[in-house]
Amino acid sequence: MGFVPIVIAMPYRTFFPVFQERVYHVDKDWVGVMGAVMAAGALVGALGVASLSNTSRRTTIQMFGGLAFGIGLIFLGAAPTLPLGLVALLFVGFASNGYWALNNTMVLSVTRPEYYGRVMSVYMISWAVSPFAAFPESALADLFGVQWLVAGLGVTLIVALLAIALLLPGQRRMDQPHVETSVAG
Repeated sequence: MGFVPIVIAMPYRTFFPVFQERVYHVDKDWVGVMGAVMAAGALVGALGVASLSNTSRRTTIQMFGGLAFGIGLIFLGAAPTLPLGLVALLFVGFASNGYWALNNTMVLSVTRPEYYGRVMSVYMISWAVSPFAAFPESALADLFGVQWLVAGLGVTLIVALLAIALLLPGQRRMDQPHVETSVAG
């Protein structure tokens, strides 16, 4: 649940300059604004999820956050104007960062304390894969257009998360107290 969204969806941030230049036709300074709006949503998402980390419905909340992330990417891909794109980025930042904040909490909740550092090190290595995924996604953006690509990333993320939820019942067991599960986040 942690690795798949990183590889599939996180490279969307590398396409901000393409949106700025080819979709919204605005000055390059707007790339920074796009990142700031996304970051504002991310901050609110992380703080919002912090209050939910001890709930018994963590996997459900995480799933909704991941699906919302995918929906936000679809909206970003469909946004024909900068104001709509900024609204989509606010939503994407909120959903994606809320998702990962809860995912980190869930991974650590099933990890023995003496392994926290090792587990989080492996988890953080998965973030290093994201730039490599941007390369083939860039080729697809050139082929189909950046808006279609980003919307496609959203759809792919939704399908992947639903498949994980249906095919890996261990993910659902993370809601149950004191259940030994694997540490595969």
